[in-house]
Amino acid sequence: MASLLEKHAMRILVGSIMATLLFMTQLVPLPEFSTEVSDFAPPNDADGEIEAIESEFPPQASRIYVNVKSSELGGNPLTVPSMQELIIESAAILSIAEEHGVTILSQINVALAVDTMIKEREQGSGLSEMAMWGQIIDAIEQGEDCTSIAGETSITAAAGFAAEVLVSSDLQFEGLCDYLDGGDGVDPTPSASSTMWIIESSSQSSEEALSAFSSAVRDYLSSGGSNGVDLLQYSVVSEELVSQDINDGTLSNFTTLLAISLLVIVGILAMAFRSVVMVAAPLVALTAALSWTYGIVALFGSEFTVLDIAVAPVILGLGIDYGIHMQKGYERKLSEGMRPSLAWTSSFDVLRLALSLSVITTVTAFLSNALSPIDPLRAFGTTLAIGVVCAFIATTVTVGAIHVISERSTGQSTQKSVKSREITKKASIFMDNGLAKVMVVVAILTLSSTLVSIGRLETSFELTDFLDKDMESMEARNEIYSDYDVQFLKTAIILIDYNDPDAAPDDRTIMESMLGLHSRLVLDPNVIRPQNTENSRPQYEGIYTVLRDRLEIDPDWGSDFGIQIFDGEVGLSSDHEQGDLALALAKLAEDTALGDPLRGQTWADRAAKVVAFDEASGAIRYLMIDVSVTAESSEDTDSIADDFKEHANWMKTDGKCGCATYLTGEVIVIESVLDGLFVSQLESTLLSLLASFVVLMMMTRRFSTSAVIILPVAIAGIWVVGTMALVGLNWNVLTVMITALTIGLGIDYSIHMWRRFEEELEGGSDRIKAMTTAYEVTGSALVMSAFTTASGFLVLLMSPVPVIQDFGFVSASSVALSLVLALFVLPALLLSEAKARGIR
Repeated sequence: MASLLEKHAMRILVGSIMATLLFMTQLVPLPEFSTEVSDFAPPNDADGEIEAIESEFPPQASRIYVNVKSSELGGNPLTVPSMQELIIESAAILSIAEEHGVTILSQINVALAVDTMIKEREQGSGLSEMAMWGQIIDAIEQGEDCTSIAGETSITAAAGFAAEVLVSSDLQFEGLCDYLDGGDGVDPTPSASSTMWIIESSSQSSEEALSAFSSAVRDYLSSGGSNGVDLLQYSVVSEELVSQDINDGTLSNFTTLLAISLLVIVGILAMAFRSVVMVAAPLVALTAALSWTYGIVALFGSEFTVLDIAVAPVILGLGIDYGIHMQKGYERKLSEGMRPSLAWTSSFDVLRLALSLSVITTVTAFLSNALSPIDPLRAFGTTLAIGVVCAFIATTVTVGAIHVISERSTGQSTQKSVKSREITKKASIFMDNGLAKVMVVVAILTLSSTLVSIGRLETSFELTDFLDKDMESMEARNEIYSDYDVQFLKTAIILIDYNDPDAAPDDRTIMESMLGLHSRLVLDPNVIRPQNTENSRPQYEGIYTVLRDRLEIDPDWGSDFGIQIFDGEVGLSSDHEQGDLALALAKLAEDTALGDPLRGQTWADRAAKVVAFDEASGAIRYLMIDVSVTAESSEDTDSIADDFKEHANWMKTDGKCGCATYLTGEVIVIESVLDGLFVSQLESTLLSLLASFVVLMMMTRRFSTSAVIILPVAIAGIWVVGTMALVGLNWNVLTVMITALTIGLGIDYSIHMWRRFEEELEGGSDRIKAMTTAYEVTGSALVMSAFTTASGFLVLLMSPVPVIQDFGFVSASSVALSLVLALFVLPALLLSEAKARGIR
């Protein structure tokens, strides 16, 4: 082996460089990382049925939120000139959407709503013809006053919804009330610091088109809009813009920090080895391993996700560990007078079993993620496995070739001082006799970690966690959170399938179940509801609300179908005949009159969103209940998902709908991601530990030894979770991957300590001497490796992005805890196990 290495060292180095350059070409420009929340959702048995039902309805909306403020400090964006400008910009957005092939479903803002109402009540007129708010009120007022605004109609509910969602919480409208009351010389202009503009586009447009459109909208509005100099200023945010900013800013920031981490590692290695080659060789290997790993993934066309950010630190940690052990052994062999090629291969010969076992066990642990039902987790496990193999090859083969080519001594290894040996011997004696004490301390800490973490760790999946607070998207988001009572609209959708049209329930059963569901939504605290209405009408779209709103405008409309409002509730009269409900909804589906003043949609548009008919019989086939909710935290998301599961279950049981129900919508998808990501990773962690244990059993052929090696790794995982809870961190899309890092490094550290101890026993040493040597040789290498790796991770604390800061801290904690357990718990277990085998 030494002869082959010496002969082919240059070819190996050149080949490694060529491979690195080849794979780096796959990474230029930097690949985009998928941030689609739905990608992380576990498969659902009902996915097929949900897709089939959704195909019968118009596509769901992808929303862009625009916070609109006056260009003047303290100005009012609700003045007539400001709203007229907003009308012009709304028209310009339609043109931008057409250029990008995006379908606009609706635009919601105060200016468009007012314009629509003026045109509805004064044919041929509009907001552009108005000069002041008095004219607007005169055009749309039909006997209302501020008392009637607190009434219970679709118009007043829409006004309340607009006041809560579309206008900032500091809205003032006393002048408007005085004007309605007949006050002379009163200016009715309402005032607020900002107003919301929501642009809803079809989610059926491609991701690329939606992203380009969102970016174009932001660029257009940021540059001053159509005039270049505006009365208004705009801040824009959307899911597509957040994803774009993650790719443009956060990931490049992470790359920079990773480069700084490498420099920190270089500095520490320089202090440890005091040799240019000893520092340069691992640096080259780590760079090569990173480029090989990501390059291979890119070459095979795999899509990167945000989870792949966590791959680089794992490769760095394991690569540093492999490299330091190999170079420490290389130094010792050089000090014995061996030539470089023989010193390197001899070092590998000593470490080959420990390294091979470590690599095989770690790869097996990571590949266990392939059994996860979540696609990104499967890809993450495969990428990690590739990274481990690349790190192993680079640090054993490429680094060896570099040392051979350099053909110079890297210095003699220094001998341990007598004092150092006395300390390690005393530690070994204590470990030999102190298993009970050690395990009591471990049990207390493990139990404390468990108790601390129970109920304190939440799972969060917010793309904005990846954004610097100074980024444009975050600034817009923070403005919206501070300015409005209701910030971002989210949806929870109940799909209803009357899967056997011939046995579908009669009209009265359907309406009773819809009324019952409506009553439940009235009491649901997470459902958005406009203030100042008698029963705080919940904001949702379904056949009940569409029929109610139509009847409130024209009570006689439903007389032909036996549908009326009784004491504020929609019901069926004695004149109703079976089948009239479908006929009424079919008539609505052809009504082109204005049905939603906020969105400017017709009754036909609204009907198309809530009911689908059987083509053959014309009977009701599917219903959709689209509910607007607000969720600011994972607790809110959990609560909403649980409530809607109860609503859907009620429909089938007490509601006696005679139907199948399914849940979907943004909140439901996010909840399934939160649950699926955590549960899947927990299962993968347990499976990884089990797979590692099986591999250890196969290679050591001893149950007790395998259990001893794996136990500290499992304990390290519990301690890391306890540390997160103690410092107030939560699970997020990166920190949930910390178990993979803990298993990878923990197994590696444990195997190296165990293998050195076993080799010394096989060489004839007693237990104490064997452990003393293991401490001096392998322990010192582990300390250097862990210190170097942890220092690299701590550099991530410099990131302005909270989620990367958290990951850096948790990763460094994982390294530190894995080292502590490998040096202070594993030795006690190994000594006890050796004593049980009768070793002196």
